[in-house]
Amino acid sequence: MVKTDGNLSPWIEAQEASIGKLSSEIRLAQPGWYRAFTRSLEENPDAERLRTEILPRCQGERLAMFVVQAVAGRLDERLLELTRKRGEDLRKTVYPAARKERSAEARTFVERAGKAFDVRRQGLAEYSFSALIIERYLTFRSGTKPTARELALLFKAGLAVAGRPAHLQTVDYDRLRRNLKNYEANHPHP
Repeated sequence: MVKTDGNLSPWIEAQEASIGKLSSEIRLAQPGWYRAFTRSLEENPDAERLRTEILPRCQGERLAMFVVQAVAGRLDERLLELTRKRGEDLRKTVYPAARKERSAEARTFVERAGKAFDVRRQGLAEYSFSALIIERYLTFRSGTKPTARELALLFKAGLAVAGRPAHLQTVDYDRLRRNLKNYEANHPHP
């Protein structure tokens, strides 16, 4: 049983364990998967800027594995569920301590924690949460913000590697762009 005295150590240990469990559930890709991923991007003329300006500055194989896991393993749903559960666990620990404290700092912390772990209205479109993570990673690593079309091309390459038939490899980049815009408006990056 977790004490409700504001000690976050048990909560942090539980979070590390849940991340370890999520990592162990990730499927290993088939041999040659990375070559298939890059071939899919090479065959698409719309991916020119992505291949020449953005991806060379990133850890390509790690990014590709994240994309494949996002499309094949329903990573969005698992990350949202993990975030929701973490928020519930944090509230059980922090809220009682914050009620005892009754300071402005405690109220501010509780308010910010509530917003950080709010999972309502996330994932309106397929892959939107993963797309946000990828977009921020690519922007950080390359200094160039990828377009929604380029993000959709990454997901299409991941779907090809995951074994989806060609007619099921489409990602609506316009819908993805709108959902990313709405998500960022509601959840500004610190």
